[in-house]
Amino acid sequence: QGKIAHHDSKGNYGIISEGDAQWMTAGAGILHSEYHEKEWSQQGGIFQMVQLWVNLPAKDKLTTAHYQDMIHDSIPKVILDNNSGVVDVIAGNFNGQNGKAKTYTPIHVYNIRLNKDGLVSLDLPNNYNTAFITIQGSVSVNGNQVVPTDNFAMLENNKGTVFAIKALEEHTIILL
Repeated sequence: QGKIAHHDSKGNYGIISEGDAQWMTAGAGILHSEYHEKEWSQQGGIFQMVQLWVNLPAKDKLTTAHYQDMIHDSIPKVILDNNSGVVDVIAGNFNGQNGKAKTYTPIHVYNIRLNKDGLVSLDLPNNYNTAFITIQGSVSVNGNQVVPTDNFAMLENNKGTVFAIKALEEHTIILL
């Protein structure tokens, strides 16, 4: 929610709005600045964003720095069955849809928007560290564990690869 402006030492700049994503690989070095977008700053309102930092493998630490801008409408989407909701595939793969982020570490990043009682089934590798944050609403995992708004859940490794997340409220959003 809200808007953030940014620029970096490689000449990338822009405005990130609700639902957009940016993927930056620091690699051999980049200076990056983020600040409230001017118009939004004057109007005010709710501001919410999530930043994730993923360590590069040792062999890629000095790769050339680069930036990827992903406007919400350009992010690949998977419509879930039974009017359950939508999965925005930022990185990795979901149901045959590949995300646009160029990654150096095997990773799946999904922004999942669910309708009330919407269900998403996920099948991720057993050895992955799988986690999500409930941005809005609340969900149940495998029909039992409830994860409300602003809570982070990390699934236990080596307990199977398939799990299901169900929205308990309308307009539920999770970042996995």
